[in-house]
Amino acid sequence: MNAVDLASAHQLPTSLARTQMSQGKGLDALRTVEVHRRMMEAEFRIQDALKAKVLQVIIHHTSGHVDKALNLLRECIKQAQPQGSIRLFVDEGDPMKTLLSQLSHETATAPYVSQLLSAFGTWVTQEKRVDVPASASSSHLPLGAFSDRELAILRLIQKGHSNQNIGELLFVSLSTIKWHNQNIFAKLDVQRRTEAVARAVQLRLL
Repeated sequence: MNAVDLASAHQLPTSLARTQMSQGKGLDALRTVEVHRRMMEAEFRIQDALKAKVLQVIIHHTSGHVDKALNLLRECIKQAQPQGSIRLFVDEGDPMKTLLSQLSHETATAPYVSQLLSAFGTWVTQEKRVDVPASASSSHLPLGAFSDRELAILRLIQKGHSNQNIGELLFVSLSTIKWHNQNIFAKLDVQRRTEAVARAVQLRLL
């Protein structure tokens, strides 16, 4: 079963949309996520609707519709700013960072956008950042130091999957996987995938 069939079978509209986007089917991806967003709004699931709207931003950007992406991103920022949401944007990786950079000069949202931009490449979520000392050969790093997505990526790296394969399995872009890898390597104080796996095993994360 391919990624599209898998997402459809399990009724994962956002995953299906990401898969369609990765296959160059931008219009199909937009239709999929638009239907999902309207359903979430109808059910008053505001946060899920906002997540869908953020995904629409990325799809527009990937399809080359930068102006549409920026206009929709402005709406997302205004909606998310009162909540101080960070991960909602940061999880989208480099494409989102590029778009946010283009809005950093806009006075009304500049402080919030600046906060979002500063979160890229660092550990800024609701979870506390925990640095991994190089000498911690037998210590146990709390799982809370890693997001569920990062742990999933670590497990897939351990199984020998390439970054491209991991992106397809998790329905995210290659650039997003690379961004997560950078965060994982920084937390484990390593430079390579093999070192990350060895370090994670040593710290009993895998």
